[in-house]
Amino acid sequence: MALSGPVPESDAFFNPGAIALIGASVSPTRIGGRTLASLLKHGFSGRLYPINPSHDVIQGLQAYARIEDVPEPVDLAIIAIPAAEVLDALHACIAKDVRAVVIYSSGFAEAGGEGATMQAAIRSLARKAGIRVLGPNCLGFMSLPSRTICTFGQAPNIGLPAGGGVSIVSQSGAFGTYAYAAGLFRRMPISRWITTGNEADVDFSDCVDWFVRDPETKVIMGYMEGCRDGSRLIRALENARQAAKQVVILKVGRSPAGASAAESHTAALAGDDQIYDSVFRRYGVCRATSLEEFFDTGYALLHGLAPNGRRAAVITASGGAGVLIADEASAHGFSLPPVPDNVQRDLKKRVPFAGVRNPIDVTAQVGNDPQLFSQFFSAVAETGHYDAIFCFQGLSGLNREPAERLLRRWTELRGKFPNLPIFISAMARAVAAMCDRHKTEIVPRPAPISGPAPWPKLNEVEAAERLSDAGIPMAPGVIAESAEEAVAAAGKIGFPVVLKILSADIQHKSDVGGVAVGLTSDETVRRAYDNVMSSVKRNLPRVAVDGVLVAPMVAGGIEVIVGARIDPLFGPMVMVGLGGTMVEVLKDVSFCLAPLSLSEARSAVNRLRGARILDGVRGNPAADKEALAEMLVRLGDFAAKHAGSIESVEINPLIVKPEGEGVIGLDALIS
Repeated sequence: MALSGPVPESDAFFNPGAIALIGASVSPTRIGGRTLASLLKHGFSGRLYPINPSHDVIQGLQAYARIEDVPEPVDLAIIAIPAAEVLDALHACIAKDVRAVVIYSSGFAEAGGEGATMQAAIRSLARKAGIRVLGPNCLGFMSLPSRTICTFGQAPNIGLPAGGGVSIVSQSGAFGTYAYAAGLFRRMPISRWITTGNEADVDFSDCVDWFVRDPETKVIMGYMEGCRDGSRLIRALENARQAAKQVVILKVGRSPAGASAAESHTAALAGDDQIYDSVFRRYGVCRATSLEEFFDTGYALLHGLAPNGRRAAVITASGGAGVLIADEASAHGFSLPPVPDNVQRDLKKRVPFAGVRNPIDVTAQVGNDPQLFSQFFSAVAETGHYDAIFCFQGLSGLNREPAERLLRRWTELRGKFPNLPIFISAMARAVAAMCDRHKTEIVPRPAPISGPAPWPKLNEVEAAERLSDAGIPMAPGVIAESAEEAVAAAGKIGFPVVLKILSADIQHKSDVGGVAVGLTSDETVRRAYDNVMSSVKRNLPRVAVDGVLVAPMVAGGIEVIVGARIDPLFGPMVMVGLGGTMVEVLKDVSFCLAPLSLSEARSAVNRLRGARILDGVRGNPAADKEALAEMLVRLGDFAAKHAGSIESVEINPLIVKPEGEGVIGLDALIS
C-alpha cells in the first residue's frame, strides 16, 4: 500500500525553492558559513539568501540585514546564531511565513534552566504558527536528490552518494555523521539524512513518517535514544508497514546506565527496553543491537535479501568460524539441516578431510585450489534444502587482489542462484529479524470504554470478579470475617485450603504474613486465621482489612505470572513470565502490545527462555499453552478497553494445567 507523496511540511525541507541562512558567515569554515558553502559547492538549484546585518555580500551572494528584507517567499530558514537571539529570529520567520526552520544553536533543554524555558517557547511558537522546526542543537539535514545540504557537520565533506533509496534519521548528530560515512563506505545509496537534536518540534517519528511518504526512500534506518510520544511512533511505524517500507532501528539504552545516559542526552524517556522490542516486533521493525548489524541489516533490506525461511547452511574455510556462525544461527532460530548424504559423499571425494555435514568446512585446501569454495557452495545450493547460506573466507577480503577475485566469485554465484540469500558475514541475528518482520497480525486498538475516572481500589475478590467477567478463569473463594466463618468456608470448599488477607491496600500479602497455605483441618484453619490477622495488624496497623479469603489449594500445573499495564509511552501492554512468585529473580518475561492476536500471544509464550518447561520435561506432562495464549488475548482486550481507568493488572500465580485442562488464576491485583 503506497501512501501519498511528500507531505507539504517535509517538502519544505526536502525540496525548498528558497533558503534563508540567518547568521550566515563570510567564512566557509565557520558554523554560520559551512551550510552556504556546501549548498553552493554541491549545486543546490534554488535561491539562497544570506542574512547578516554586518555584510552586504557573503560568499559571493547579496546579503540581507533581516529575513523580512528578502524579496520573495522563503520555504526554509537555517538559524545559526546565539541561543539568546533564536526566539526573535523565529518570530521573524513566522512573520515572513517561512514554512520550515532548522536551528543549529545549542544552549536549550540540554543546558537546563533558562535554556529549557526557551526551548518550550520554541515548541509553543511552532505549534501556534503551524511552522515545522528541526532542532535546536542539531547538525541539520541533507536531502540528496535536491542537493539541499543543510548541515554544518562533516558529512558533506565525506562525499555524496550516487543514487538513492536509504534514508537515515538520528537523534545523535555525531552518530548520524558516522552512519552517513559508514553508509557511503558500504556504497549505500542515501536519499535523505536528518539529525533531530533536541526535538522541540520535529521528532524521530515525524522523520520516519516523512520517509514513509517519500517516493525516494525504500529503507528507513534510525538511531534512537528515546521517545516522547509513543502513539506517534506507533502511527509512523504502522504507516511504514502498510507502505511496505523496510525499517531498521538501533535503539540504545538497554541497560540502566545506557538508559540514564540516553535520557540525559535527549531529555526523552528511554523507556522499558522490552516494551520497545514488542513495538518493533509488532510493526515489522528490524532492531539492530550493534553498529555492524545496523548497517548489515539496512544493506540486506535494500537489496531484498530476506530469506523465505530459517533453514541455513554454513560454509567456511575455517572450522572454528563455522562453529561460531552455527552457534549464532542456532541462537536466533535457524535450523542447520545436514547436507544430503549423496552430496556429502561427493564433497568428500574432492576434499577427503573436509567437514561436509553442516557447517561445511572447505579447509585451508582452498588456498591451493580457489575454485573449491565455489564448487562446495554450488553443490550445497543446488540441493534446494536451504533458505540462506552464511559464508566466511577469513582474511582474503582484506587485500586488493584476492578481494577483487572474491568479488567476481560472489557476483557469479549471485547470478547463478538469484533467489538464494548469501551472507558473507556472521549476521544471523539481523537475518532472523528480517525473517520475522511483517508476520504479526495487527489487532486494531479500541477506544477505552471506561470514563476518565480511575476505578476505586479493589480487593482481591473484587479484582477477580472483574477478570472473571472478562472470561479469565479465577479460582473460587469464600470471604470470612472470623475464625469460625473461615472454618465453615473451608468445610464447604474441602481441604486443603489457603487463607489470604483481604484488603485493597495490601498488594504483596506474603510480605506481611498475610498468607497461610496447606491447611488441612478445622484447627489449622482457626490458628491460621488468628495468625494472619495478628501478623497483618502488627505490620500494617492502619490498613483497612475486609477479612480473609478462603480458597482451595490448587495442586499440580506450572506457575506463571501474567499481567497488563498501561505504559506511559505506548499504552496497554500484556506481560507473561515464568516463575510465579519467583519472577523477580528469574526475570523471564515477554511483552506484547494490547490488544493482541492469538498468534502474538503464542509467540510471547514461546519467547520465554523457559518455554520448554511448558512443553513437558523430565516426564512431566505438557502444559496447556494454548489456553494460556487464549487467556493472554482476553487479558489484552480487558486492558485495552479499560485503559482509561486502570494502571495495571497482575495475576500471580496463574496455574497452567496439563494440556487440555486450561489455566486458573490464584491471585489478582488491579490498580
